Formats: sequence, C-alpha cells, structure tokens
Amino acid sequence: MVGLAALIVSVAALDSLNPSTVGPALVLGAVEPHAERRVAAFTAGVFVVSTLGGLLLVFGPGQALLARLARPSAHAEHLAATVCGVVLLAIAAVLWTRRNRPRKPRKNVGARAGRSAFLLGAGIMTV
Repeated sequence: MVGLAALIVSVAALDSLNPSTVGPALVLGAVEPHAERRVAAFTAGVFVVSTLGGLLLVFGPGQALLARLARPSAHAEHLAATVCGVVLLAIAAVLWTRRNRPRKPRKNVGARAGRSAFLLGAGIMTV
C-alpha cells in the first residue's frame, strides 16, 4: 500500500510538469513582485490536487468510473485532436501578432500572491 501511494505521489510530481501547468507558472514567475512565492504556491496547488485525485481514484471508485466511461471511436479521437490543433494554432497566431505591443504596468499585483496562485494551480488540476 505504501508503494502504491509513493507511485501516485511520483506521478503527481511528473504530472505537474504538463503544459497546462507550466504555462501559467511561467506567467506567474514573470510578474513581479514575489514571483518565487507565486510559483511555489501554484506548484503546491497543482501537486496537492493531483496527488489527492490520484489517491481518490485508486482507493475509491476509479475502476467503476473507468468501466462506465464512453469509448470514442478512432475517427472521433482524430477529429478532436485536429480541432484542438487548429484552435491552438489560431491562438499561437494571435499571440505572435501581439508579441511586440507595449504592456501597461499593473498596480497591486502582489496583494494576494499566495492564496490566489495556490487556487489557480488547484483549479487547473481539478479541471
């Protein structure tokens, strides 16, 4: 049982390196002041939710949930991947065209650094 929990914790640590978490962490790290605390709180939120979710699924109703999920066809999977790719390319094109625009300075950026960054990380992993 301890070995299984250690496996879940290690998967949670590796899962925190996925693009949906690295992107927001980079943005939080680029915003001053207290960038280190923001990124640490964000990472903690990601790790806690990922670990708790893994433990819940392994020791809870994980197999029953997997048995009830619908299995899409190969065509549907390819279509979904193509649509997601086109959407991501469109987002990249918009960001590329806006890359040289000057940014306005932000006020009161560091007011609630710890809790909001933690909740952001936890929310992304929950979704």
